[in-house]
Amino acid sequence: MDAVRRLSQIEALREAFSRVDHIHVRAPEPVLDARYRQRGGSSGLIELASYAEVARNKTESEVNDLAADADVDINTDHCDEKDVEIRAAAALRLLPGRNQRPVDVLIGGQYGSEGKGNIAYYLAPEYDLLVRVGGPNAGHKVPTTPPYTHRLLPSGTRANPAAQLLIGPGATLDTALLLKEISDCGAVPGRLFIEPAGNDHRSRRHRRRAQPGRRHRVNRQGRRSRCRAAHHRPARR
Repeated sequence: MDAVRRLSQIEALREAFSRVDHIHVRAPEPVLDARYRQRGGSSGLIELASYAEVARNKTESEVNDLAADADVDINTDHCDEKDVEIRAAAALRLLPGRNQRPVDVLIGGQYGSEGKGNIAYYLAPEYDLLVRVGGPNAGHKVPTTPPYTHRLLPSGTRANPAAQLLIGPGATLDTALLLKEISDCGAVPGRLFIEPAGNDHRSRRHRRRAQPGRRHRVNRQGRRSRCRAAHHRPARR
């Protein structure tokens, strides 16, 4: 491992070694200046007054040009030390293979529509069980031809036909939508299971028509009767 400032240094390393991974770390100049001042004399070197003076050095001024050559370009203003470590480890192939990892965690931080369904579709062939929770209000589009939007079944349903499907507790089911999706995806009997605990198995249209004064009673009665009938039974068309 080495730190470089010019492209010619990287090219020399590539000539000397069969494999060179180029990881470029950067930050906006005000951030670098604040870090430089905070470091002070702790480096044991004779430091300049500010990072702006450092950046005027002919060698240092070429550092930002290295981003175009890098295998991985990391903006450290948007990452903490652990983030940088993980991204660098991934680039260096130091992380365990996908078949050695027990779980993948996917978090969308942009209020939806980040592409979670596409990533879940991509990961689905690695799993034996695909689970969906929530309700039909959120559609997850997946990259089939043509693209398909899942409303109730897991996003990887078509990506891994061998996987079992589970609609988890707490889901609201629109029965018409569910039956259509089962048909569209060719979910054969015995593949799809619905966990009854806490689920509302009635159609959303029925819920909208229910009078407000009766809705709570219908919810409680419907849930109890359907839990007994549906417990651990596969959904049928």
